[in-house]
Amino acid sequence: MEGGNNGNEDPARPHQVITYQEGPGGPFRRWEPGHRIRPCDCWRTYSYPDRVVLAIDDERRRLAGANRRARIEIQRMRGIVRMQADRIQELEENILMEQERTNAYREQLQAVNGRLTRMVREVNDRAGSIIDECEALLHEVIDTNVPVGGQGDGARREGDAASSAHENESTGSVVD
Repeated sequence: MEGGNNGNEDPARPHQVITYQEGPGGPFRRWEPGHRIRPCDCWRTYSYPDRVVLAIDDERRRLAGANRRARIEIQRMRGIVRMQADRIQELEENILMEQERTNAYREQLQAVNGRLTRMVREVNDRAGSIIDECEALLHEVIDTNVPVGGQGDGARREGDAASSAHENESTGSVVD
């Protein structure tokens, strides 16, 4: 440091004083050139070269602009995230409704399947009883048409079976 000029090229020219101070709400003015009395004499000791002060001021303005753009982008992203969260919640509600609907359909199908199973059993039981009755009637008809001695005159009567092949067939129930 030559002669205490803090790096300025022109030692006769006074340094620009930093007139603001950073605070929690942002920078505020400590001193304004319009005041006749400066708050303290420390401005002479803590002065900086003009190029440093201007570079810092330019950097602060640039960073303030970048900060504004970043805050806008953050707000936009928060909006997108909120919209996505709303959409996810809507989709979850849709999934729950679909699950409830599917469960209701499954219960209806189980009820219908149970009814159909009972009906099939009833039809099978009825068919079995009808077949048993038919067999019993056939045996009665056959037994009534056969003579007691086991020999007949060979002439056909009106109630006799049309063919002798039918007399030898067994009449069993049909099982599916």
